[in-house]
Amino acid sequence: MEAAQTEGSAYDQQFEICKNFLANFSRDDEHPYNRQMQEVSNRSSRRIEVSLDDIDEFNEDLAFAVSSNTKRYVEIFSKAVDDLLPDPTVELLNEDVFDVLQKHRQTSIENTDAQVPQLPATLTRRYELSFLPKSSNKSLPIRNIKAEHIGHLVTLRAMVTRVSDVKPLVSVVTYTCEPCGTETYQEVTGKGFMPVAICPMCQTQQQKNKVTMQTRGTKFVKFQEVKLQELVSCIFGNLRACRFRR
Repeated sequence: MEAAQTEGSAYDQQFEICKNFLANFSRDDEHPYNRQMQEVSNRSSRRIEVSLDDIDEFNEDLAFAVSSNTKRYVEIFSKAVDDLLPDPTVELLNEDVFDVLQKHRQTSIENTDAQVPQLPATLTRRYELSFLPKSSNKSLPIRNIKAEHIGHLVTLRAMVTRVSDVKPLVSVVTYTCEPCGTETYQEVTGKGFMPVAICPMCQTQQQKNKVTMQTRGTKFVKFQEVKLQELVSCIFGNLRACRFRR
């Protein structure tokens, strides 16, 4: 119990540091991350790029933590952006699919007494957050990527041998139960997933009503597979070239 509380307090502390960085970091009297968040809010951009050089200048310990556990800090920084995202400064004339669905969900919440599941944060985000490596980082050949680098932000030195087409990769799946009208959300963290078959809300009432996947309410992200091969200059003797797929 104490370990869980300690982990929770450490997470909250890191979350506040990330928020402080995004809100207050300045370079040449400019706040680059406030500008990026405003562009996202105005829907003129869908990307937020955070430089590790900036984080290192602001807090060296935070920069080390981000480079050592990058995937976790993508989520922490994304939640910080959700909290800091300003109101639009321009009039948003064109509604997209998620605007329409959000209004429909809000209407359903107001017109029903049933418990409505909370929307996953990933479903409502209109941006993708990524980290830019430090300029001082040395690129590594594929052969030197070891188990100790798992989860770290690394820079590779390799030759691209094949690039797939850009395809949609599901991020959040939305299901609807026709008998009770409840929406169910399933967050997907890998390439594959097991679809939900039975409505969780109906299951609590000893009913087994099937759910239907709603493609329009499901969020997809861009996915592309790249195959890399070790450079000839990195191969010595009779060794075979290492290959890497991502």
